[in-house]
Amino acid sequence: MGLCIYISGMALTAVLRHDHPDVIPAMITVSIVIILLVEVLYRFIVRQRLLQESLSIASLLTEENPEPVFRIATDGRILYRNPAAVDHLEILGMSTDRLAPSLWAETIAEVLQTRHVTNLEYEVPEYGQHFDALFVPIILHADEALAADQPTADGNHGPVAPISPDSYINVYVIATTTRVELERKREEEQAFLRNVLDTSPSFIFVKDSEGKYLLCNEAFAHFFGTTVAQVTGSYGAEFLPHPHLVEKYQREDRTIIETGHEQILPPEQVINQSGTMRWVQTVKRPITNPHGGQSHILGVTTDITDVTLAAESLRANDRLLLTLAKAANVLLTETDLDSAMVHVLTMIGEATEVDRAYLFT
Repeated sequence: MGLCIYISGMALTAVLRHDHPDVIPAMITVSIVIILLVEVLYRFIVRQRLLQESLSIASLLTEENPEPVFRIATDGRILYRNPAAVDHLEILGMSTDRLAPSLWAETIAEVLQTRHVTNLEYEVPEYGQHFDALFVPIILHADEALAADQPTADGNHGPVAPISPDSYINVYVIATTTRVELERKREEEQAFLRNVLDTSPSFIFVKDSEGKYLLCNEAFAHFFGTTVAQVTGSYGAEFLPHPHLVEKYQREDRTIIETGHEQILPPEQVINQSGTMRWVQTVKRPITNPHGGQSHILGVTTDITDVTLAAESLRANDRLLLTLAKAANVLLTETDLDSAMVHVLTMIGEATEVDRAYLFT
């Protein structure tokens, strides 16, 4: 650049020494053009050098990529593979093959037909490994192909332009064994948790702050004659026998969320859709979210019908035994037998909760 300016200046000086003033404007113009041409050439060279450096870096990144990278021709030939791709082919049992793996054949055909990015998940059972392969079509002359695929006046698509033989597909393979194993483990844990919930004879449910059922177990759904799927997402009006129960339970839930305290509710009678009556007792506890707030309710309802009936039976037996003891005392101390018998029958009738008692002789 500096040399060009120096040469132009020397030429202009020579013209001035030979007294040719009419040539000066032309020489100035020529000098400016030379300077501009050199500037353009210099910038072009710099850009080419930067481009080459960028391509070299990009090539290096691909070569050192720990994940397999392929370039597949439209006829299935492998045009490029990085070192990680060579190892992947060995896992697939194709270390010396220059063709794409056979398990990719259908996906490659689909990509060439649809020209859409497509993902393929596959497993190599021999190694117990899982992979995701992303197929990215690189269609040359894409503008022509897109123009040919534009909708016509009747709304139909025109013919798709043929793919150039120079087109190719980039394939990026990612090992997903760890993710697949974690997902499988999570599914197993969820299945185990669901099994635990459904094995419990107690009614277990989770509700949000609006009273919507987010979860329940089989015992809960079975009692109300419905299914877990139908309970989930409902507010209870669809299966609770009385509408007022929905409002009652929601008031209880709001109190628990506002106070943040567990509540052990008193025993109550619950009747399901078929008219079956059971005694139950419910414990409701707020669920603390990761931010420290309470926005959900965990409820565990225990069927205490057998216990309640057994307790009532014991109390009735106690009352009857106490009454019999008092009746024996009356019979031993009362001098009027008729009056004593009437008194004893009255006591026994009250103890057994009957309206009338008779004595046959």
